[in-house]
Amino acid sequence: MTTARRHSAPHSKSDLLFADRLKERDLTPFWFSGGYSLDNEASALNLGQPEEHAFAVIQGVYESDVDISLSVRIVASSSANGDGWAGLLMRGYGLGTQTGYLVYVRSSGQIELMTLDHKRIDLMKIPELQPSDWIRLRARLEGQNIEVSVDGHAPVTLSSAHFIGPGIVALQSFHASSQFKDIEIQRIPSRPI
Repeated sequence: MTTARRHSAPHSKSDLLFADRLKERDLTPFWFSGGYSLDNEASALNLGQPEEHAFAVIQGVYESDVDISLSVRIVASSSANGDGWAGLLMRGYGLGTQTGYLVYVRSSGQIELMTLDHKRIDLMKIPELQPSDWIRLRARLEGQNIEVSVDGHAPVTLSSAHFIGPGIVALQSFHASSQFKDIEIQRIPSRPI
């Protein structure tokens, strides 16, 4: 597994898609911290280890309104109580857990949203989640609304006047070895005011 290295500045073209680069096995335009590698068999990105917080900036262009879907699974976590998690950062203005909005799945199967003020909001629970189980996670952030759905379950929608403006999109893995694949990012066209 490769660790803590920055290839270059996050890409600046919105048409440079992470999923295409992942298929081509060329991740040089993206910014990583922590352990990562490519899994040929699963066509997936391995990110993180149970004792670290790892990230991959996959959309360095600052976007406000995005619709993101991806498949994620946690292969190993640092503890049996569900502390490890994997997911995505949207409207990020830095890297970490208090620099945007995080939507993630815990190894316990709990799906959560973390806000800028570090408030965790329980969205739903996937019962009996196993380490080999892929979860299809979708998050749509538009204006003051965020909609999250998992594996076709009814979406949960939240509204807040505190949702910040544009930012990056990044994958994150916290105290877990995680895999990501089938990543789709769509820009939602801005509506005139």
